[in-house]
Amino acid sequence: EEAMELGTGPAALNVPIEAGRTRIQLIGLDSRNVPQMPNGDKRPLLIGVDNLHVAGLSEGAKAAATPKCSVTVAGSAYPAEKTGKGGWFRWASTDVELRLFSTQPGTIALQGEYLSSVRPAKIQMTFDDAGMGTLNVGDRQDKMQAFPELELKMPAGFSSLTLRTDRPGVKPPGDPRVLSFLVSNVTAKLKESGTACEVRP
Repeated sequence: EEAMELGTGPAALNVPIEAGRTRIQLIGLDSRNVPQMPNGDKRPLLIGVDNLHVAGLSEGAKAAATPKCSVTVAGSAYPAEKTGKGGWFRWASTDVELRLFSTQPGTIALQGEYLSSVRPAKIQMTFDDAGMGTLNVGDRQDKMQAFPELELKMPAGFSSLTLRTDRPGVKPPGDPRVLSFLVSNVTAKLKESGTACEVRP
């Protein structure tokens, strides 16, 4: 048995095995601290597994030479919604966290759009606790706006870009959610190699 601290996003587990069948169990040691998910789900959710891949040592060594990256949308964002053109957007009550992961150090070039339901507003951008500037939303800015060109230098592993509004959200008629701003159609790539990052809205 081995205890490991895992965050949200891609993770790699190196497990020694012998010839024959091997059973691997993931057991959550934490206590449930979210009584209800934003979508109303009240199940005691601790561990979720998605996009599981298994590789032998030789295959894994080869894969490690190819840089990979991902972006996971988190924070106070509500579940993703689809646009009519096949894109996606996520509303937030106060903030959106874009959790970045890269297998190698490098620069992630990130693009996307945003829209605020409350205007005027200021949306502060923070990258790993360092200020990255402010998105200023004007009184009449009622259409999607593109993020400024963002190039984020990060080490191998996890980093975080957080967008936080300075204005409280509103409850639209017939909608119980508090909506402040949304992000839409985020894309990212590793600048050095041009490798597209997987985006998990």
